[in-house]
Amino acid sequence: MRESIACTCRQAHWLRAMLAAWLLASCHAALAQTPEPSVLTMVEFHHAAWNHYFSSAFSADIDALDSGAIPGWSRTGSTFRVWSVQTGQRVALCRFFSTAFAPQSSHFYGSSEAECAEVARNPDWQFEAVAGWVDVPTAQGTCAEGAVALYRLYNGGAGGSPNHRYTTDPTVRMKMIGEGWTPEGVGAGVVACVPAESSSVAATPLGQVVSSSITSRQTGQTYQLRIFLPPKYSATTGSEAIIYAMDMETRFDNLMNALLQDHTDAILVGISYNTSDRRFVDFAMPGAEPYYHFLTAELIPSIESRFRADPQRRTLSGHSLSGLMVMYALFLEQPTARYFSSFIAADASIWLQASQLRDLDEMTYAKSAQLPATLLMPADYTGNLASVLPLCSELRMRHYIGLQMTLWSYSLGHVPMDVPSFRDAISIIFDAPRAIVGNENPCT
Repeated sequence: MRESIACTCRQAHWLRAMLAAWLLASCHAALAQTPEPSVLTMVEFHHAAWNHYFSSAFSADIDALDSGAIPGWSRTGSTFRVWSVQTGQRVALCRFFSTAFAPQSSHFYGSSEAECAEVARNPDWQFEAVAGWVDVPTAQGTCAEGAVALYRLYNGGAGGSPNHRYTTDPTVRMKMIGEGWTPEGVGAGVVACVPAESSSVAATPLGQVVSSSITSRQTGQTYQLRIFLPPKYSATTGSEAIIYAMDMETRFDNLMNALLQDHTDAILVGISYNTSDRRFVDFAMPGAEPYYHFLTAELIPSIESRFRADPQRRTLSGHSLSGLMVMYALFLEQPTARYFSSFIAADASIWLQASQLRDLDEMTYAKSAQLPATLLMPADYTGNLASVLPLCSELRMRHYIGLQMTLWSYSLGHVPMDVPSFRDAISIIFDAPRAIVGNENPCT
């Protein structure tokens, strides 16, 4: 693979003698001699015998590995992208190679000038190329709009040689941690920000809406996403409260307008349901459990690596069948891993799986009486109030420690009650002074 590099600096003694900035500038000049597309795709390979991973955007590398000219490697099917040109504050993704662990060898990608300089001083590693250009994440591991987090995981030298895996997929990150690999970087183990696979940004009169998508390994589905950024988002640097709302197709625009109308500063993430039949898979058991893991293990890390969200102020919102999913999510939270602080289950279809919910409630309580969350259970007289009330009463009788629960009743209709109840719930969650439309029901 060393023969195919785009910018080769084989003399280790020369490399070690140079300052990192001079090194990067030299390689940048070499890259600039050949016009390139603005984005390069890094293709990942795996060496089964070594359990090593390697990614490259260089065609000679890819051809050599695909053809077996360099034996033992096969594609994993994973890729990530890097920029091919340096603009603004982008830094070089510098590639190093080592044979100091023979018969194995290894590559390493440094993603900052300081890190590249440190590796360059190590005689066991030789600089090979600037593989592309990346953005620097914030100290919390978040990325600017249009970019996603690049995670780096370290094998700890297992098998006799060091190796790192680079991925933008939160599910892969969790899988590798489960196999004993250690995340490196800031935040959740983020070393760089790289181009998102696909996203588009549309300005609204107030705030912005970002359109994107995500494919879930938990459910096997691709979900369309719309992310609303509040008006002040671009003018500030702080973290914002974030609301994850299911049923994007029918709810997103209405909920976004409600946030604007009430001047609520929060990020809103709308998640598509794809088809009506799919709602009965994702929002009811047994599919609700993998869907919950999609939300917490895949969607949240993906969104919050791109946008400045406050992990202590996450809300999950659903209506009708997705309101049932909100209730499942409440009980699927673990005492040691709680992802949402607030739950809005609007006119939830409790009647569909009331017994399953009660069983899960019992299991949750058996694990721990602690349930630090805010639960809003608005329901309509002409909708699902009759099935919501008994569950509300049973939850009150549990006396969960830390659970703040409110039920409002409405007489607006099953669908029309969604937005007024959302506004009522948000006013409670954000402690905003606004008249409540619903009538509070003690459900005792």
